[in-house]
Amino acid sequence: MFKPAVIFITALLPLVSVAQDVASSAEQREPEVTLEPHLHTDGDRIFWAKPGLEPLFFPPGSRTAEQEPGFGDLILEDLEGQLPGYRHHELRANYARLISEIRAGNPVCGILHRTPRREGFIAFSNTLAFPPSYKLYVKAGNRQVFENIAGWEEGAVAFADVLQSKRGLRMAHTASHSYGKALDEVLARYHSHLDLVRGYAGQKSLVKMLLAGRVDVIIEFPWVVNHHLESLGISSDELHSMTLTEAPAYEPAYIGCPKNDWGLHLIDHLNQIEPPLHERMKNYIEIWLKPDEVEDYRAAFEAYFGATPTDPTPAEESVPE
Repeated sequence: MFKPAVIFITALLPLVSVAQDVASSAEQREPEVTLEPHLHTDGDRIFWAKPGLEPLFFPPGSRTAEQEPGFGDLILEDLEGQLPGYRHHELRANYARLISEIRAGNPVCGILHRTPRREGFIAFSNTLAFPPSYKLYVKAGNRQVFENIAGWEEGAVAFADVLQSKRGLRMAHTASHSYGKALDEVLARYHSHLDLVRGYAGQKSLVKMLLAGRVDVIIEFPWVVNHHLESLGISSDELHSMTLTEAPAYEPAYIGCPKNDWGLHLIDHLNQIEPPLHERMKNYIEIWLKPDEVEDYRAAFEAYFGATPTDPTPAEESVPE
């Protein structure tokens, strides 16, 4: 019988980026710029932070011709089209760099979750998007084993119940990554119960480890898992997902900018865009959800905002002219 083990996977975190300015041609696109620490620029420039988390954003050259654009790319293409008075740049940055640049007051913005701690130095827009939050995944063929170990039968599962099990459950999750206050507290609470094995890989490797039976459970965003299963040519039926009782099924995301005059002015501009941000962005996420997940997403969206997303149009037609 195995000891319970949590394998830590280090990866870039879901931050943000920018795609091509919709009002410009590729030739008119501003070149990619890397900010130096504490570099302040003139007020008409925005640096959009971009991580390597697929399919929020795709690193250059990583997306095949058949794949849809990242939904973060579509979101920011849309926003750039609504901000014609600014010059837009990409900033390839991990989570720590993004937060550091915003804290320094530099003209850097990104797609972020809102927390009380961040509100001290980050100005947040109205709700931008409403993506599905983390789920627990097991290999479909091992579902019975998981049920026996975790005492789970059907429906949502308590993350605390899973972690406190001492009957040989192997779990992988991303190191140095916040899963939100509630899930982080559960991880911290049972930290001493676990044998920690450190590894280095991205989300795709994490999914492959689960498929290969090297771990029994992973925690991840549905849209991330769906993308990597598709890229591997694996049916989504190979994995079974469970909602976690300690976390919301969907978690609002926002544009975050420095909490200074520049950032507050930009956020005010974004909040005045019509239709509201969430209405403009509501269909971009659906590209990366399974049909049953789309149905659940639309119901949750309607309950949260009082409006239902319409049927998504093809990606090349969904970006405003």
